[in-house]
Amino acid sequence: RELDDLADLGNAGSGDLHPQGEAWVAAGGRMLFGEDGGARRLIGTVQDITARKRAEVELRQARDAAETNAEELSQQIEEAQVIAGELEEANEELFRRQAELQAQAGALDAANAALRASEARFRNVLEQAHLAVAVMEGPEHVYTLVSPRYAETPGGGRPLLGRALRDAFPEIEAQGFPAVVDRVYETGEPYAAPERTVWLDRDDDGVL
Repeated sequence: RELDDLADLGNAGSGDLHPQGEAWVAAGGRMLFGEDGGARRLIGTVQDITARKRAEVELRQARDAAETNAEELSQQIEEAQVIAGELEEANEELFRRQAELQAQAGALDAANAALRASEARFRNVLEQAHLAVAVMEGPEHVYTLVSPRYAETPGGGRPLLGRALRDAFPEIEAQGFPAVVDRVYETGEPYAAPERTVWLDRDDDGVL
């Protein structure tokens, strides 16, 4: 009977012997035999080591979780290093691009300054010219520069700057002069004539 009770205590699987259900025990003892060689008594101890075993399990699980977290953290660090490298390359490319844009902006400023200086010289020459000279732009031939002689002849005091050729001199349409300017603009081929008569409405009365 005592042997059976001790065996049941060693199993401790029913939950009746431990308030937390399944238990871990450490058992040790010595069997006593009678003169006939039969087992008579078992002397030993049974120790509840459930708390220790559970602590060991929790420690092992904590170590496994720590190793997993360490691996994940290492992977995240590697990924962060890759991203940092890519960002550094992107920043270097951005700095190079900014330097190029600054250089281009400087070159553009210098070109604009040279253009303004050239335009100023051209306007000065135009204003002092003794010939009738005008500059027109675009397919509508809009006046952008007019010399004083041109403003007087053939301009006759008409407002010209910012106006299209046909609008400023509607009476010359039928005389074919605007068509000549159209061909020059469209083909790029210059037109020159030693003399060409153009009839104008000087008094704005319809008489050429």
